[in-house]
Amino acid sequence: MLGHQWGIARTGSPAQLLADPDVELVLNLTPPKAHYRMALQALAAGKHIYNEKPLADSPARGRRVLAAARRRGLRVGCAPATWMGGTWQTCRELIDTGVLGRPVGASLVWLDRGYETWHPRPRSYYQSGAGPMFDIGPYYVAALVLLFGAVHKVSAFTSTTFPEREIGTGRHRGTRFTIGVADHVAGVVEMANGVLATITTSYASWPAPTDSVQLFGSEATLVLPPANHLGGPIWMADARTQSWRRLTVQHGRTHQRRWWAIGVAEMSAALRTGRPHRASGELGLHVLDVLDGLVSSALDGSARCMDSKPARPHPLQSGLSRNRQPAPDAVCGGEEGAGTATRGDGS
Repeated sequence: MLGHQWGIARTGSPAQLLADPDVELVLNLTPPKAHYRMALQALAAGKHIYNEKPLADSPARGRRVLAAARRRGLRVGCAPATWMGGTWQTCRELIDTGVLGRPVGASLVWLDRGYETWHPRPRSYYQSGAGPMFDIGPYYVAALVLLFGAVHKVSAFTSTTFPEREIGTGRHRGTRFTIGVADHVAGVVEMANGVLATITTSYASWPAPTDSVQLFGSEATLVLPPANHLGGPIWMADARTQSWRRLTVQHGRTHQRRWWAIGVAEMSAALRTGRPHRASGELGLHVLDVLDGLVSSALDGSARCMDSKPARPHPLQSGLSRNRQPAPDAVCGGEEGAGTATRGDGS
């Protein structure tokens, strides 16, 4: 019924779809605990895999997924890909053209009261391999890698404010359950290029009225929307004006619903042309390494160094109009050109 409603030619069970010779790429939207198992099943069936974030529930399992893909000559992709949105690509371009001056630091904050306030089945979001850092952290860590490159070292502290939660909606409304992870994580991230970032993810707080990403440089400060948004305003204050002004987003891909699947679309285009895809398994593994390092650091108080060092993703094509549908190669980043970001007071 749903397949017909959305124009999907064929539907069936996972086993039927994996056995279909016309299926080349599997988009794995299962719960986080199932990402590892389903990825291995898809690879064993000869399919490329694009996992929802995180890549797996542990770095060891993530490495096994990449090893299985290499043995079979298949590709692994991994969400998030919100950093392919126009706001983040424009910010990347601003940094590359020296607007920040020398990059110094970043502040990344996500505050929320938790899934039980609106989700009818919130328990899975408070199990091992989930929690605020594993659930929301991937957006922020992936954005850091896009903007500044790989992470070198991390350290963090955690706390639990509400160890017992009450479901607030659905047929299980009023049911109480115990969480299995910390609901507040505060960490420090040292990038390989020397940038120092603080990252806070919380399911124990109410959202703040301010934007949640700030980037600091020797010549300017940039303020951006939450990293799980493809689009949104970019504000800047610099040494020249010492006042805040809004910059023009020069890239397209800012509409949240229209471009939410950009990661798997870009990977599909890369498969056709033979070029590397941007939301790669290597990037997904690095993000997972960082998340695991932050949470595990809090257990014994020691910093964690990263073993993985992925390349900084190539920028996407710039200059797409908001009022037209770009060509398929532009949608999927077929062009490697960076374009030019301009300053202004555009809305």
